[in-house]
Amino acid sequence: MVKEKIIVHLRDVLKEMSVETQDLVSLQLDIPTDLSHGDYTTNIAFQLSKILKKSPMQIAQEISSKLHEKPINGIEKIEAVNPGFINFTIAKKELIRNIDQVLNGEEKIALSSDLKDKKILIEYAHPNTHKEMHIGHMRTLITGESLARLFE
Repeated sequence: MVKEKIIVHLRDVLKEMSVETQDLVSLQLDIPTDLSHGDYTTNIAFQLSKILKKSPMQIAQEISSKLHEKPINGIEKIEAVNPGFINFTIAKKELIRNIDQVLNGEEKIALSSDLKDKKILIEYAHPNTHKEMHIGHMRTLITGESLARLFE
């Protein structure tokens, strides 16, 4: 999907800059904690600062400008921000296209690797056979069942 496209383009830019990806700790994209910083972010410039002997911000700007020369399909905005992060914003059309693919069964949803092999407990109400049901009970029943099915 989009994340893989960004990583491929980043590797190409690094090759142009004569940087081998095996010299790096890791080339990864993360979801920023502050969503105003875009959909993905990378700290690659910090890893390269010792190798290239430049400031992370200079490297981030250089990588960002090279990425602008070869636009990535589905990416709306690429920006270098202080102190040296590169942020990527996915185009809304691309997000809608991905949602359509998931809903049509063409694409599977990939869960975060943070959740892999972890148990998730979803606690919600069940009907009480000794009391009358009312609309307040239904809300928690529906919400809990929906979450359980989504996580499944």
